Amino acid sequence: MAMPPLDLTLNQSSLTSKTISNEITDLNDLTTPGFYFVENTQLANLPLNNCSHVFVNANTAKNRILQICYPENSQSVWFRMKIDDSWSDWNYDQAVPFV
Repeated sequence: MAMPPLDLTLNQSSLTSKTISNEITDLNDLTTPGFYFVENTQLANLPLNNCSHVFVNANTAKNRILQICYPENSQSVWFRMKIDDSWSDWNYDQAVPFV
């Protein structure tokens, strides 16, 4: 019996960047997977005040969450994880510059 072909159609809404203005006041509350542009640089728990590009990945139960932040004018990347109810500290590493 032949297997049906894989449907590799991507969910466009999960790949589209979303802008965060005043919807949240704390980055700890940004737990829905996706790509985000953060206009409100006064959010609590940002690693830097110019960290405006955020990637969020999470499992279905949202008890394992990864946040990655890219500052506007820096060649570093900041990342942290939430396991169960605890966020790790922000860590950073040199990022490949956007060229």
